[in-house]
Amino acid sequence: MSLSIYLIKNKDLPDPELVNLDKADPPIDLDIGEGAAQLYVKTEVVRQQPPWTRLFTALPEVPDGTFGRPNSVGAVLIYRAADATFLLSVEARSELTQGARSILTHP
Repeated sequence: MSLSIYLIKNKDLPDPELVNLDKADPPIDLDIGEGAAQLYVKTEVVRQQPPWTRLFTALPEVPDGTFGRPNSVGAVLIYRAADATFLLSVEARSELTQGARSILTHP
């Protein structure tokens, strides 16, 4: 598993300028702290869930079956605090880095 955390220079950029929505499921709104958080998952066909998905599946806002598909190798969490926007990118296996990061337009 690989986790990357980015501080977005322009905190006001809309999600479509941070995440390629063509390669991500609709966002899942998460209740995390005082900011706003949206989770975008790259998905396609059903398979067993990778262990790292428990980071998100333990939360009630993430529906069953969100992960566990062959191309569900990555996810992006956009967290917007009052003063800053952060992007967290999670990927399951290093050999799939290219596919997982392809849902990012730019960190």
